[in-house]
Amino acid sequence: MSDASASWVIQNEELDVLTQQYELLAEFVLESRQRKDPLYFHHFDIDLRRGPCLGKRLSGCGAGVHYLAVSPEGDIYPCHQFVGQAEFRMGDVFAGELNSDLTHTFEHVNFDMNSVCRTCFARYQCGGGCHANHWQIHHTLLYPDDFSCQLIRKRLECALYLEATESM
Repeated sequence: MSDASASWVIQNEELDVLTQQYELLAEFVLESRQRKDPLYFHHFDIDLRRGPCLGKRLSGCGAGVHYLAVSPEGDIYPCHQFVGQAEFRMGDVFAGELNSDLTHTFEHVNFDMNSVCRTCFARYQCGGGCHANHWQIHHTLLYPDDFSCQLIRKRLECALYLEATESM
């Protein structure tokens, strides 16, 4: 985990610039698709007909359930952002151990557990966002930070714009 006040960390006052840049990027992606030289940007690629799988829709983050991270020392963590945090150490590859209690913890964290996500229009595409980010900001896996939510909603708006524009 990094220090949220580090000079390279995106700050709240940069949100307007970021949202403007997402809008410019959406226009650029649209133009590239119209030229038949499509630019791929993961956050703008959504499938409105099938959407993400149910697990992704509910939890957003696959940490500790759909993927794990292994430190150079062989320690297992829910994701790379939890490496070094003893409370999230899940086991050791060399000892062949894995604490499934943490897997169950992450498995049951979903957007329906907090009122912020429950009322958000993006909940079924976002699923609640990044657990490590929640932990770093609020020291809970259940509550997202507003800045990340705003960026996710903006990316979804741009993705919806692209879908609507291309289907006309």
